[in-house]
Amino acid sequence: MRNKRRFIKRESNGITLIALVITIIVLLILAGVSIAMLTGENGILTQAQNAKNKTEEAEEMEKIQVATYSARLEDGDYKLTEENLQKEIDKEFGEGETRVYANEKDAFSIIFQNKESNFRIEKDGTINKIDIALKIYDADDLKAFMTEVNDGNTFENQYVYLMDNIDLENQTWNVIGSYTDDNNNQPFSGTFEGNNKTISGLSISKNQDYVGLFAYNIGTIRDVILESGSITGTGRVAGITALNAGIIENCHNKGVTINITGTSGGGGMAARSTGEITYCSNSVDITSQTASYIGGIVGALNYTNITNCYNTGNIQGVSNVGGIIGGNTGSMVKYCYNIGSIDGTGRDEAGGTYAGGIAGSVNSDKIIVCYNTGSIRGEYANVGGITGQLRNSAEVKDCYNIGVVESQEEHTGNIVGAVFANSIINNCYFSKEICDLNGVGYTNITTQQETIDKTMDYMKTSSFVNDLNKDEDAFAIFDSLNNGYPILEWQME
Repeated sequence: MRNKRRFIKRESNGITLIALVITIIVLLILAGVSIAMLTGENGILTQAQNAKNKTEEAEEMEKIQVATYSARLEDGDYKLTEENLQKEIDKEFGEGETRVYANEKDAFSIIFQNKESNFRIEKDGTINKIDIALKIYDADDLKAFMTEVNDGNTFENQYVYLMDNIDLENQTWNVIGSYTDDNNNQPFSGTFEGNNKTISGLSISKNQDYVGLFAYNIGTIRDVILESGSITGTGRVAGITALNAGIIENCHNKGVTINITGTSGGGGMAARSTGEITYCSNSVDITSQTASYIGGIVGALNYTNITNCYNTGNIQGVSNVGGIIGGNTGSMVKYCYNIGSIDGTGRDEAGGTYAGGIAGSVNSDKIIVCYNTGSIRGEYANVGGITGQLRNSAEVKDCYNIGVVESQEEHTGNIVGAVFANSIINNCYFSKEICDLNGVGYTNITTQQETIDKTMDYMKTSSFVNDLNKDEDAFAIFDSLNNGYPILEWQME
């Protein structure tokens, strides 16, 4: 009986509240206040609801702030993890009410299960509310998203979230969006947040150029893991997006093979990029008997940057073949490394192969604080441990190579195959104990070429780390990694 009385009392209060609201509205109308003034875009009730929503949003952000501080203090190391943040968020909002996702380095998303509130904790600790246009839970959701983009929805300024791992079961799949040289394009321009979830069984085979999970990105794609499958096209073929004019961050191709049947190249992340790529990796072999400009991360890089990326797959192409990029113009590659083997099987119209551990060729660009341990082979000239060629005031600085470099022709070096047109090599190292070549295979200029031969033993010492860190503290030694040779400090994060 007690429970029944409570129920009746609550019901009575509800009726009373509704009646009160109706009475107030009627009185306002009688006083000359129109319905539009009450419920319009700037109406009294609308403004009241907006004020309430802002208050609720502020309260939610405050609770997230408290949970973030508590999670950082939990283990005493001030480090946020998905596990400890979820635990503290549950204390603030209730267990099962939210899901915490670890995004790119030191960023997290907090997704409410039963309402539209969603938040993102940025790397610098700021908390922002995000509007998620679409949540993808399964293959059907991903297909619906693909259809929307292909029908012209760019999702500009909107978030699309991958909520769970998706297995496409090797069914024939289409490319998300399109790019053609006649400007009849369907780009993605929103933010695709992969939440470090996997996409497996991806199977795309097209008799066309610009083929990948996406065709054309001018937004942000991050935290996507390609687990398994294959992508085939005639040219400009890549794992994440064929053409990147936006941002790719913290994406990893762990098992989707890239097959190029034509002459235009490809890469693990993008075939061609004019946008930034950071904290990405490729672990699969990329081979073509016909294509040039092939890289573990990007085939052709133009006027942008690649940072904190690595490749472990074997990369093979005709010319302009590299562990990170095939070739670049006006760009910078920094804090990157390659351990995969590189093989250039032919030559371009100028007669060179252009193969290198980091880049096949470098044109007015910079390669800074990088290293290579993979073997480099080129059928013809311009083959190097870091890059096959430097030209037009390009620069290689603070790098080292311990991979074997070989070619049937001259212009082959432990650091750079050939150096032209006011280009510079500064503070770069190799060991003739590993590969009996000079640091530079050929140069016709007198600008600074600082390539230094060291013993293998010396290259495993803290003194060698100090040599590499002459300009900035970027290298470290961690005995269990890289056979005792220096690694980049971010690899230990």
